[in-house]
Amino acid sequence: MNKINKILPFVIVVFLIEFTSCVDTKFPASTDSQIMFNDTLTYDTLTDIDGNTYHTIQIGDQVWMASNLKVTKYRNGDLIPTTSASKNIDSKEEPKYQWAYKGDEKNVKKYGRLYTWYAITDARNIAPEGWHVATAADWHVLEEYVSENPGTSQLLVKALAGTTDWKTDETTDAIGNDLSINNFTGFTALPGGRRYPDGTCNGLEQFGYFWTELASDSINAHYRILGYCNSQMYKLTISKVKAKNKD
Repeated sequence: MNKINKILPFVIVVFLIEFTSCVDTKFPASTDSQIMFNDTLTYDTLTDIDGNTYHTIQIGDQVWMASNLKVTKYRNGDLIPTTSASKNIDSKEEPKYQWAYKGDEKNVKKYGRLYTWYAITDARNIAPEGWHVATAADWHVLEEYVSENPGTSQLLVKALAGTTDWKTDETTDAIGNDLSINNFTGFTALPGGRRYPDGTCNGLEQFGYFWTELASDSINAHYRILGYCNSQMYKLTISKVKAKNKD
C-alpha cells in the first residue's frame, strides 16, 4: 500500500485559531479499545509519536484511520499548545491548539482531541510518519467509492458511521436510525463534537466534524459533517477559528 494513500480523516474540528505558549502537560498514551469496530473486517494498527495506537482500515484504494486522532505533539516532537477548557481565544490570530472535549481527558479515549485548523495544517505535521491529514480530494474519493459500495449499511453516511455512541433518531435513513446496520466500511466515524472560540463545546454524541486542509479564503476552511439526524454528509465552510476533530 502506497503510504501517500494513508489518510488521517479524524481530526475533530475545533472552531478556532490561535497560538500561545505550550502547556507541558503529560498525557498518558492510550489505545482505542473503547470503540466498537466492525468485527467482520480486518484492521491494521498505527502508533503516533505519543504512543497512542489506532485501528486503520482499507476502503477501496485508500487506507484511513478508524478512530479520531489523540496526538499532543507534531511529528518533530514539538508540543501542540492547549489552554484551559473554557479559555476564550476569539481574538487570536492563527491559533494552533488542541483540547479534550470540555477539558475532560476521559473523552479523549473514545472521541479523540479537538484541533484548530491552523494546528492541523502546520508545516511540522500533525500526522504520523507516512500519513497525511485528509484533503478535500481524499474525502471526495472516499464518498464516491462508498456511495457505490454501501453494502448492508445502504447509504454513505451509515456505511461510515459507527454502530455505537450516536444519539438515536427516528428519521428514515439517518445515522441514528437503526445503528446496528451502520459501519459496513469499518470507517467507524464517531460524534466527537466541536469547540467554539469562546470555549464552549457542543455536539458530543450528535455530530462529527472533520477538517480538510482546504481553505476557501483567508477566513474560512472546508470541513465535513456527519449528524445523528442526517442521511447525508455535508460539505461546508466555517471560520478557521473553531476547533474540530482530525481523523
